[in-house]
Amino acid sequence: MATRLNVITVDDDPAIHETVKKFCSGSQSINIVDGYISPKAFLEALPVLNFDLCLLDIYMPEINGFDVADILKEKNKGVVFFSGVDKKLLKALELDFPIDVIPKPIKKNRLFAALEKARKIGTKLPLFKEYEVFHCISPKGKVHLKLNDIVHVRVDNTDCRNKQVAMKDGNLYVIGSCTLEKLLNLSPTLIQVNKTELISVDYIHTFDFDKVLMKGILVNGKNKEVSINRSYRKIFQARLESI
Repeated sequence: MATRLNVITVDDDPAIHETVKKFCSGSQSINIVDGYISPKAFLEALPVLNFDLCLLDIYMPEINGFDVADILKEKNKGVVFFSGVDKKLLKALELDFPIDVIPKPIKKNRLFAALEKARKIGTKLPLFKEYEVFHCISPKGKVHLKLNDIVHVRVDNTDCRNKQVAMKDGNLYVIGSCTLEKLLNLSPTLIQVNKTELISVDYIHTFDFDKVLMKGILVNGKNKEVSINRSYRKIFQARLESI
């Protein structure tokens, strides 16, 4: 999270959005990016939204806040819950991922305490987990992989739901029912180069207009070559420029 906190509010009560805007008006550290009355509309827009923290109501008619929070957790977005229902508040307090839980009606000092907490810890906590557990097809069973050690991922030839994952130590795993998007969201080093492959930016040896030569993976004694699809070229170049 940045020093200036970019915040989105998701609550089916329009009055909550007005209250948050009013309380945060003039703040130099809080930027209210947008507000959504519909959690469904928020999730549809999520891929293109740029924010650090979501102020999220728990009890909503379309999708409850807990389900929305699960999605935000996977995308490494901070969550502060709102709720006027005592039972929902108690359940939220039992969870380990929300930064804070605020009862309704919202009070300004309570809101700002939660926002300041989010702003401070956001610069200290890692945005990505170090390890993740996957269901492994080969070898069979669960496998605990260090995400930064993933060098190359490709869609399995026999079943597109599975992914072949090459690790820094040379081990190769076939993990089941895992999307490329999920792996991109989990790992800060992976980048997509074509429809079926991800590579680690840490293992790029050289690249040109349509291909990448990878270090650490040899094919017939030469650095592995991976094609860059035209659809992903701009994203690839922008990602490298940002490093």
